Amino acid sequence: MPTPDLPTRDRIQTIAETLFAAHGFDGVSLRALAAAAQVPLGSIAYHFGSKEGLYRAIWSHWMGRAHGDHVADQACQEAPSSRQEGLRRAVDAFFAGPRAILREDGGHRFVAIMIHEAHDPRQASRGMMDEFVLPHGGRAHRDLRGMLPELSEESFEVGFHMTVSALRIIIENDRSPHPLPARSPDDFDRLFSIITDFVVSGWLGLSGLDISK
Repeated sequence: MPTPDLPTRDRIQTIAETLFAAHGFDGVSLRALAAAAQVPLGSIAYHFGSKEGLYRAIWSHWMGRAHGDHVADQACQEAPSSRQEGLRRAVDAFFAGPRAILREDGGHRFVAIMIHEAHDPRQASRGMMDEFVLPHGGRAHRDLRGMLPELSEESFEVGFHMTVSALRIIIENDRSPHPLPARSPDDFDRLFSIITDFVVSGWLGLSGLDISK
């Protein structure tokens, strides 16, 4: 597990990702983390301030990598030529962060951390989901709602819940009763394309449009 070739801060963060991915936030002690990283206990406080500071640094690193480039790409796009294209762009943007994470070396560790956090009843006290995840989901919710004004509130919320559920099929694969086969990073583009086709068709069907056009 130790990575002595890395600078101390990077080594601590890399080891912490592995431990948090396996055990969740509360399952990792500072003493165990320092021992695994082969650093003095005080090094963690020196570089990150606290265990939560280290945890937040991991979230900031991965979520920054997940959304930065795609937001810039979106800003350069022309207006969509059809509702179907607009919906696809909105769904692509919603899925882009998780797809980018899963394609990166070590991204599966952060996905495991996200799953632990989402299912932790004490996660609200840390605020990671509120700070890093909910704003992105809120933007997707607003974008899709603006494209589908004819849907009732109930119908729209059902559709959005199903969109999130489709994403969770990939992210929470290991928790599924029928897990998908293990995949290499390059497989995720194809898998996300399939899920995106499914979700966009669902939105168009829900809105009463002819999805064959």
